[in-house]
Amino acid sequence: MEKSKNKYFTILKVLALVALCCTVVLWIALWVASATPGSVSGSNTDKVTGILDDKFDLEDKVGSKNEIQKIALTRKYTTKKFCGDTETLSVSILPTEFASVQLEYSSSDNDVASVDNNGVVTYNKVGEAKIIARPTRKKFNGKTICVKGVCKVSCQGEKPKENMNLSFSSGSVNPSAYIKQVGVGRRVQIVFNYGNTRATNLTYVSSDPQVAAVHGSYLYSLAPGEVVVTANYGRNRINCAEIRILPDSDAYIPVAFAFYDNIDSLNMEHGYCYSIGSSIIRSITAQKGDSGEEITVTKSENPAIYDKLISLFRLESSNSGILSRKGNYLVTSGYGSVTLTITSPLNPNIRVKKQFDVKSSVPKKIEIIGNRAITPHSEYVYTAEFSPVDYKEQNRITWSVIKGKAKISETGKLTASMYGKIVIRCQSADYPEVYTDLEIKSRLFVTAYGFVRKFMGHGLLSALLGFGIFGSALMLLKRKWIAFPITALSSCVYAVGSEFIQYFTPQRYCSLSDIVIDTIGAIGGMLVAAIIVAFICVVWKAVSSSSFSKLKTQFYRINLKTVFPHKNKNSETNLNNN
Repeated sequence: MEKSKNKYFTILKVLALVALCCTVVLWIALWVASATPGSVSGSNTDKVTGILDDKFDLEDKVGSKNEIQKIALTRKYTTKKFCGDTETLSVSILPTEFASVQLEYSSSDNDVASVDNNGVVTYNKVGEAKIIARPTRKKFNGKTICVKGVCKVSCQGEKPKENMNLSFSSGSVNPSAYIKQVGVGRRVQIVFNYGNTRATNLTYVSSDPQVAAVHGSYLYSLAPGEVVVTANYGRNRINCAEIRILPDSDAYIPVAFAFYDNIDSLNMEHGYCYSIGSSIIRSITAQKGDSGEEITVTKSENPAIYDKLISLFRLESSNSGILSRKGNYLVTSGYGSVTLTITSPLNPNIRVKKQFDVKSSVPKKIEIIGNRAITPHSEYVYTAEFSPVDYKEQNRITWSVIKGKAKISETGKLTASMYGKIVIRCQSADYPEVYTDLEIKSRLFVTAYGFVRKFMGHGLLSALLGFGIFGSALMLLKRKWIAFPITALSSCVYAVGSEFIQYFTPQRYCSLSDIVIDTIGAIGGMLVAAIIVAFICVVWKAVSSSSFSKLKTQFYRINLKTVFPHKNKNSETNLNNN
């Protein structure tokens, strides 16, 4: 009988010691983790999240329902690229929680520029192409992703080197239509290396500007004769070519032009294009061939002749970032004052300057880009985009919280202090009537990372600690019922202590919600332990009443005094005397 009693007592004693040691070690470990800097703690959580996400696909199951709103592809360097050059594109994904999303890349023209899965572009042939980036996963949070990032790239062709071919095009659509002679009064484009290299990369010099003048990559025929055009790249001479200018009785030589009557009051707006024939030059007076006959043409009455004549004019902008020419149009890509110089290279005496004021476009609406779901006490950055996107005062906006417990800075940094619904407003500072509101939900966790950190890091570990505290208290306290309030009180002490430590830890913060989560988790662990103990007792009693009775006796016998007995000094003295 005594052996049986001692057996049960020994087992319970061992369990009590193991439970106590494990609980103390876990408690210390959790407080040490609270003292770990945020960067280290975040990195560790990322590793655990990655493992669990790969195994259980957490991102789709517990994600925030946030969506990828923008994928931006940009070139890090704006230098010209030639065949064989490579370039790595810079990519950003908003909201930032999707920054680690894997992308797949494609090119609209692989012959011009190809791209690999790392966003490295290889330039192959002269021309333009679009590089497109899409998420490799077609669905997030149960929704199909339609957002893509697009970046335009341009290849200048083969890098210029000595003795590459230099010729002239008649302007035909057929790039093989090269000529070495042209009539007076024409504009022909310089073709470099048979079109394999962009002619705009080089500079050109005419041996006789009175016969043929060169401006940019165009040659203007002024008078009968012969000239030699030399092409240079940097300090290196590449090649030269001879061209013969022939008399042309059908040539038109511009001698004068007239502006529209309202030219001085023409208001240009950022982001638009304006027809030269409809907005700037109303009529052109030209001399026909050798006869000297003058004709005056307009865009509406003689469109073919007008377009031919207007192509001969040079329209030079003092700031191409504000105003530039594209064919027979003026394109505004900025705002401010700009001077437009109009010159006929066939008649240098025709030279007029006009100043234009390009206004900023008026915003129509604002789109807020950022997380639709957030967690309290974490900082989230929100950005805004005006429509049209060329509105000059993109940064002149105000942020405000119109509903919910949260704060947002002037730069769009939002921090929620409570759970629930939050509504933020972005408003134009110059046009108060233009604004937009965004509804945001503040939740316990919004990503797989948050789930792991809150549910596992706070909830499950706290529950495990509460399990251990209750088990230890249940066996080591003489009055067993005290284990319940002791566990609850210890849970509060642990939770408050943990957040107190984090308050003084770099990159960590003290959170009331985390105190509540830790406390609830620990109490939950206590309840689980109590249920398990009750279940074991019920089953044991049903199986063997006598054995259960012995266990019960030893259970109430075990406590701190019996597990850690104190030796009596008088007993030790008597023992020594004997």
